[in-house]
Amino acid sequence: MKCSFALTLSLAMFSGAVPAQGLLNFSNYGDGVLSPVSDWDGTRQLFGPTFAADLFWTLGVVTDSTLLASLGQPAAFDTNGYFFGGIRTIPNAVAGAAITCQVRVWDTPDGNLWSQPLPSYSPSARIGASLLFQLFLADSTNAAPSLVGLMPFHTTPLVSPLRPQRVPLAVTETTSTLVFSWPSYWKGWTFALQENADLSTTNWLTLTNSPQLTGSRSQVLYQITIGKPSPARFYRLVQ
Repeated sequence: MKCSFALTLSLAMFSGAVPAQGLLNFSNYGDGVLSPVSDWDGTRQLFGPTFAADLFWTLGVVTDSTLLASLGQPAAFDTNGYFFGGIRTIPNAVAGAAITCQVRVWDTPDGNLWSQPLPSYSPSARIGASLLFQLFLADSTNAAPSLVGLMPFHTTPLVSPLRPQRVPLAVTETTSTLVFSWPSYWKGWTFALQENADLSTTNWLTLTNSPQLTGSRSQVLYQITIGKPSPARFYRLVQ
């Protein structure tokens, strides 16, 4: 007597196939995202290597930001408050998974990580963090979502000592211009640049030039460039 058996096995049992790693595009511009990050005054937008952004995340949906962990792959800002970090692989998370995200930013002269400026006593130190949001990870670079759900936010200064404090105003000149610069966060105060042709009068004129955010790895400044006056003028910063 002969017997026959039909046996159907899943190819996955032999192929060793595993779910694809979850991917996202660490960018706050494009693909449904338009969420610039501004400096502490809420108007001037971050740019350049003096500021960095990192992704903090966890699997699932949570409302407690302390449950999030740093991805540890920060991106420098490009211009106008935007960063373009590119494709990021989320460890131990598969494609299709939902994660809770938060973008955190800081000024890099005060630390290489988001947590490092926290104990800083630098007058320039500031950090920022977005609201929490969720997104679904993709399985390919072409489908990887940008940070859909991210809302615009701004940095917050870490040090706000009482007045009075002298503002370190610097002036450089060329044959035709004067460049005034001062720390872009100085004790949490905003300033206007004024000029006067005669110190014996009170005819101070506030310059309408908008301060531009600029900087390097060592300092972040507001800067105003004006035409070199003739005759001489006197200048001051006022709050």
